[in-house]
Amino acid sequence: MNQKILMEKLEAHQIPVSLQRIHILSFLFENPGHYRAEEVYETLKPKVPTLSKSTVYNTLHLFSEKGLLRTLSLEEGVTHYDAMMEDHAHFICEQCHQITNVPLQEALPQIDLPGTQIHQKDLIYRGICQKCLV
Repeated sequence: MNQKILMEKLEAHQIPVSLQRIHILSFLFENPGHYRAEEVYETLKPKVPTLSKSTVYNTLHLFSEKGLLRTLSLEEGVTHYDAMMEDHAHFICEQCHQITNVPLQEALPQIDLPGTQIHQKDLIYRGICQKCLV
């Protein structure tokens, strides 16, 4: 993705621009998926030798906090980051643990819970993927 577009995305979400943030954002948008912070770090470390694990963790948390990424807590103690912000569901294979985006036929319904503020809606399907069934 063009560096200018990445800088504009960061600025639009009120995130100060840095070289590390541009690399992390570029990776996430050019490689759609559901990454753990460790995976982002291991992938980018050879390209960005000055990158630290704490920078990746802090940046992903900041991106999520500012609405640039979706966080998925699909298993206890493990957070995945998803750059697709449009409403969609996820299918998780119980054997290979692959996470797949599932388009929604309709938007997830709005609910009224007085005194609350909803930040994210998640719909998760679990089962065995086609590849593992073979």
